[in-house]
Amino acid sequence: MAIRDTLARLFGAKASIIGLGADEIPDRPLEKGWDDGAILSTYADDTWPYVCARILAENGAMPPLRFGTLDAKGQFTPVDPSHPVQDLFDHPNPQMTGSDFRHLIITYLEMVGHAPIEIVRPLAGRRMLSRNRNGTELWPVNPSWWRIVANPDGTIRGYLWVKQNSDAAWTPEQMTYLRWPNPLDRWYGLGRIAAVRQAVMAEEYAAIRDKKLEKNLGVPPGILSSEMPLGDPTAELLQKRWSQAVGGYQNAGKIAILGSKTTYQSIAQNARDAEWLETRKGRVHESTAAFGVPMVLVLGMKDATFANAREATDYLWQETLQPRLDRIAEMIHTQA
Repeated sequence: MAIRDTLARLFGAKASIIGLGADEIPDRPLEKGWDDGAILSTYADDTWPYVCARILAENGAMPPLRFGTLDAKGQFTPVDPSHPVQDLFDHPNPQMTGSDFRHLIITYLEMVGHAPIEIVRPLAGRRMLSRNRNGTELWPVNPSWWRIVANPDGTIRGYLWVKQNSDAAWTPEQMTYLRWPNPLDRWYGLGRIAAVRQAVMAEEYAAIRDKKLEKNLGVPPGILSSEMPLGDPTAELLQKRWSQAVGGYQNAGKIAILGSKTTYQSIAQNARDAEWLETRKGRVHESTAAFGVPMVLVLGMKDATFANAREATDYLWQETLQPRLDRIAEMIHTQA
């Protein structure tokens, strides 16, 4: 159900969330090709998906969303800020500004490809906490456990919240969603992470490996060897004394003194590990390419000049953000 069929009924309507009847809920909602919960977890667990999505959401939320009219020459005339629709998107709910709303919507779109939006209208005789004058609220919904219910003719029957056997449901008039085009699915959008999910998974495993290495020293920094036979107690004592003498940052610069017929051999990083680090750098390029964010803006000015940083910023706006923001505005326009 398009927003254009619901916004006309937003103001003065008496409905709020009304659950679908038992006879209206099908046995199975439409399944997704990807686990949105697992994809969204990378926003908190993995560096590069977070960095890319953050850059796009923070910058994409800056331009204001303006409603207006176009004349025959294509000249855009914005409506008054107090216009009901403009006021609604500037103050979507009690907890968010218009910028906050756009930030979260863009994050969902970039990460998983679709962004559900709940439409809550005021009930008769009930005062809403909405910050706009009409009392209507727009709430972004986490898409992880959100599902579409379709009719056989391809229209939307409703929406379900499927986590922990919840009975939360919305009619088409109570919810809508924005989505990126998905050649693999007519219902759910395709996010950037799904396209590079193998690289993201590999990077997540690499981060776990690094954590274990830092915590437990998966490869010993060196080997103490002795020409004399060493029993277990003596070997453990020698290892402990060596660690206390030269181990850790607090002993940096100290001179190691070895006992009779004892030598120390340092273990350097092998070629395989060095190549593995280069492979990890390649995964960063895969992630940034999927999001359309120049590497300079992801890694900072470390290896950049002001000239190519400026060029990268122009590229971000002209080649990535502007087309996507135009698409978001078009989706809202066609649904409003």
